Amino acid sequence: MKNRTIFASVLLLLICGGVLVGTDLPLTNENKTEQPIKIDQEVPPLKGNLSITSSREFKNLKLFLIEGNEQLKEKDYVPLARALEKGWVTVHETSNVNALSVSNNSDHFVYIAAGDIVEGGKQDRTLQDDLIVGPGTRKENLASFCVESGRWKQRGKESTGTFASANYCLSSNELKVASRVNRDQQVVWSKVAENNGSLSASLSKSEGKSYNISSEKSPTSLNLALQDTLLNQRIDEITEYFEGFLASTENEMGYAYAINGEVMAVELYNNSQLLNELWDKLLKAMITESMAKESEVEYDSSTASEVAFLINEKKDLFENRNLNKHTDLKSFENEEAQLIELSTIDRKAENKWLHKSILKTPEKSTNKKKNPIRQMRYNDLEEIFGQ
Repeated sequence: MKNRTIFASVLLLLICGGVLVGTDLPLTNENKTEQPIKIDQEVPPLKGNLSITSSREFKNLKLFLIEGNEQLKEKDYVPLARALEKGWVTVHETSNVNALSVSNNSDHFVYIAAGDIVEGGKQDRTLQDDLIVGPGTRKENLASFCVESGRWKQRGKESTGTFASANYCLSSNELKVASRVNRDQQVVWSKVAENNGSLSASLSKSEGKSYNISSEKSPTSLNLALQDTLLNQRIDEITEYFEGFLASTENEMGYAYAINGEVMAVELYNNSQLLNELWDKLLKAMITESMAKESEVEYDSSTASEVAFLINEKKDLFENRNLNKHTDLKSFENEEAQLIELSTIDRKAENKWLHKSILKTPEKSTNKKKNPIRQMRYNDLEEIFGQ
């Protein structure tokens, strides 16, 4: 009888202490995971016959799965990373910081995602816009921004004339807005420095000692910082909790993510195969952002209704750009709600949209039509960094 009493007391203590028997994780606000759960009941119908079907949360990062009926499933799009790996495309250095060029040497349609980071050349760059690059394309313009402010020369054995890989992408909502909405090189550099500093501080706190993710090869490179060994160990640990979030079904069309209780963005793809191939890179970027924004401030967990607001809220068209013969980009805005929607159109697929990004802008954007990319050419960089 005494042993039973002791067992009951220990069991009660475990329950009250928030420990889940049979797992390694305490159920606390700081460290929790949720399997796909029932979405709150009062979510309004979503535009485009979309539906939010599940969510999963770990620490300060929460993902929402969005499903619908894809309309471009018959077309095969090859992401830039795979195309570079296979040698199907070449990204060329032009000695213009804000403009590279791309050649497609294959018979595939190559999808370049806004925010892709290409490594090499005279500086690592991020690519400003989504672009569909058709077979046989020769040296087509690629709008870009530098994400490595301290280099304008060869790095190690890398080629200065071309870029070798695109395995990483912009790792914060602020960086995406700086590149895609503000289109300002100085702001991009500022956000890169801010991002690297926040990640270093986060790892320093978790390690209990000073830690800097900046690479000795190039201390200002975002791309090399994102390759840091310890950072990627922590990312891999968190990735396990989101394994299987995408089930690779035709109905999966995108996701939304929230950090510290705030929905940051909604990303929709009209081709589930493309979404699934991009997923590992996208998830890594979201986890990286959540680490950089770790906070001890208490917050309420975000809801599906908040995601629905980003999707359903009316946005007005303010810009329609033709990027190439395969791609248009339509930009919509709700300035009061601080929302931007960027819709990538496949002109050769009955003008159907391929990718939509709905971004929460940190600050109200102004004069976007009057804010062309601030261009920097080779002579400017010589003056700044030396030959």
